[in-house]
Amino acid sequence: MNSLEKIDLLIRSICPLFYVGGPDTRFLLQRCMDLGQRNGLEVFIFNLCEGMQVPGKTSSKDRILDPLTFADLILKKNNEMASAKKRTLFIFEHVDPLLENQDPMFITRLRLINDRSRNRYSVILLGSGRIDMPEMLRDIPVVQYAGLEMGPITQLLLEANQALSEKEATELAFSLRGLSLSECENIVALSLAKYGDIERRFIKTQRAKAVSGRTGGLLQIVEPSGDLTDVGGLKLLKDWLIKRKSYFDRAPLPNTHYGICPRGIILTGPPGCGKSFVAEAIAGTWNTTLVKINNSALFSSLVGATEKRIKEALDTAQALSPCVLWIDELEKLLPRPGGAESDGGVLFRAVGVFLEFLQSKREGVFVCATSNSIFQLPPELMRPGRFDAVFFIDLPQPEERKEILEILLEKYGISEAVEITWPLIEATEGFSCAELEQAVLELLYEIEDAPNGFSELSFLRIIKGIIPLAFTLGDEIQRIRAFSKVRLRPASGCNNPSGKKEALLCRTLRK
Repeated sequence: MNSLEKIDLLIRSICPLFYVGGPDTRFLLQRCMDLGQRNGLEVFIFNLCEGMQVPGKTSSKDRILDPLTFADLILKKNNEMASAKKRTLFIFEHVDPLLENQDPMFITRLRLINDRSRNRYSVILLGSGRIDMPEMLRDIPVVQYAGLEMGPITQLLLEANQALSEKEATELAFSLRGLSLSECENIVALSLAKYGDIERRFIKTQRAKAVSGRTGGLLQIVEPSGDLTDVGGLKLLKDWLIKRKSYFDRAPLPNTHYGICPRGIILTGPPGCGKSFVAEAIAGTWNTTLVKINNSALFSSLVGATEKRIKEALDTAQALSPCVLWIDELEKLLPRPGGAESDGGVLFRAVGVFLEFLQSKREGVFVCATSNSIFQLPPELMRPGRFDAVFFIDLPQPEERKEILEILLEKYGISEAVEITWPLIEATEGFSCAELEQAVLELLYEIEDAPNGFSELSFLRIIKGIIPLAFTLGDEIQRIRAFSKVRLRPASGCNNPSGKKEALLCRTLRK
């Protein structure tokens, strides 16, 4: 049952008082009015600026402008409708400021409205969904509206550009999902004014800005820089992801829960082994939106603000579904709490909010979290049911290094100038993906400045000048390898080396 169906059910059951929250109150107001009129209810609307209004009628000069007076009117009508068969729907529009002020007179009236109803009226409190309900109203139903459906967005695009076919409008509507109706209208108007048409790239850019602005920079929509064909090695991980692509695309089946749709993965391993690029490649291969959490914008000095920001960001990500939610360096966002005394319990509560999201999220959000140190993560995050799997991405092996170098040389347009030989592959023992790319970038400068041509010896000299992280993180890598043998899934089909070759090579390079 979606949000609108829940609202319809509450109206038909004449629920005396309930709260409806969402980012698009204008759209929700229209839908609530339509549902009320469809069920034969007389509709009254109130907001602080325009006072009481009746849809389809001109507002009178002596209309009610005070929220307390409007609440008294509801209580009065309850007594007047004792013998009448007509039912009424009252809507408090933009009610959040009234609830946040905690005015005891207003809150008490709402409590009386809820308690004294005799199935004669329904009162909807319409707001943003980002407030804490007053203590006296904690027992009323709350409906959170995730986001605008595709239908209204498609209709908006068809009205803005009548030359669009319905198929083209539907495809463009996917580039605007997760936004409010007003935001969609503004972006479409900007595109028409600037280009004379609805430009997909411009729409995507403006959508990313709107999402970042709404979440205070906490969420960022990222354009994937490649897909899984651009990932060298990691055969087991790529096979796992490709197999689940069809399940992510599939519409939810009747009478099924979350097991039919992939939930997410954790990628762990040494820095520079391609974990972040894999997150981008997943979105590129699955042809879906990539949403990244900006860790630096998360924490706040105000008590309770951090947990609230996390919840708002996760709710926004759910509204943007289908999407891949990318959490980079998870151990910095949700580290293993060292004690509630040091941070006032913020980390405990933050982990709790995130665990609740993982447990209750609907289909359409695939969480890809990366971590450089699996030992710093709370153990409850890795429990089966929260993530589908935890993969260990090791340093690339010889066959993988050859494939990665070929991809990089092709990417930078010098594949014909360099031949990947076995001495080159052996020389890069212990290199991560980032270090291999750095070697190729150094090679680009060498080729540009070599008037007499380029030799394999020059590339070997470049490789020798790069000291891999395997030298400084050798003990940590061995520790993770020992841990991953029994607890983590390998991302690569190649056998992991013992690490002795890496240590020997690093000592030689350092000399």
